[in-house]
Parts: sequence; structure tokens; C-alpha cells
Amino acid sequence: MAKKQNGGGNKKQRPSALKNTIMQEYKGDINLYVNMRTPMDMQKDAIRCFRDIAFGNLDLEFEGMLFLNPHFMQNASIACQTKYTQAYVRTKGEEVLLTRPDLGVPADLIQQNLTNDQATLQAYGIITQGLNGVAGTGDLEYLNVASAQINQNRLKYNL
Repeated sequence: MAKKQNGGGNKKQRPSALKNTIMQEYKGDINLYVNMRTPMDMQKDAIRCFRDIAFGNLDLEFEGMLFLNPHFMQNASIACQTKYTQAYVRTKGEEVLLTRPDLGVPADLIQQNLTNDQATLQAYGIITQGLNGVAGTGDLEYLNVASAQINQNRLKYNL
């Protein structure tokens, strides 16, 4: 099984906020956590996990077990798809705005937002691939691969 992921950097890792929550509020019991949280809460927590994946702060021996739980994985997939769709819609709107200089929105501002949203779209696409890999095989190493790809493409600040 995979060890703690490191996202390609040598910097000291910050502790995962979700891991701290599970340890404090649920006495470290992941099953209790999954059973007590609402789907919306799990989706918000999944987004926190995506950021931890991006920064190499996800402890695969602990939080990785969440991604092996079908209920959490379903909600993580929903959260990821929602974030992906939001970035996609923003990207398409910005592309349209670039063709309409008559609207008075500065092109450089639109381009900056478009570039950021394209990076967000790419980052959530990578997370989706990682989630699909874990769902299909049960191998948490797909989350390490996602982390490395996000860092390689310098996308971690876009999550």
C-alpha cells in the first residue's frame, strides 16, 4: 500500500485539516465519520482532500481509506464533477467575452481569468482520473499520481 504522499516537494508537510477533524470529532474512526456526515458535508470535505492531494498533504494510510469507502467516493466524485463543470462553464463564458470587445470588459482581465479557469479545469480533470483509478482498482497510488501530475503542471493553486 502507498505511504504518505509527498507531491514532489521537499518542504515540511502541514497536517491535514480533515485528518485532524476525524481524529478529534470521530476519535479516528473513518466509518463513524462517513456514517455521521451528510452528503454535502462529505463533498465539502472531499474538496479539502483534493487540495491536500494537490499539495502532497494527504496521508494515504489514513485519509486514503476514505477513498476506498463507496459512500465517500460517491460524494467525492460528485464534488469533483461539480468543480469541473463550474470551471468549464466559466471558461466557455470567458471565451465568449473575448470575442465581444464591445462589452467593455478588458481583454487582459478576461484572459487572466480564462487562464486560471483552464488550469482549474485541468486540475479537476486530473483529480477525476485519480478518483476513477482508485474506484476501478482500489489502488490508492492513483492519488499519488494525481498529486505528481498537478505539481508537474503547476496547478496546485487552482484547486
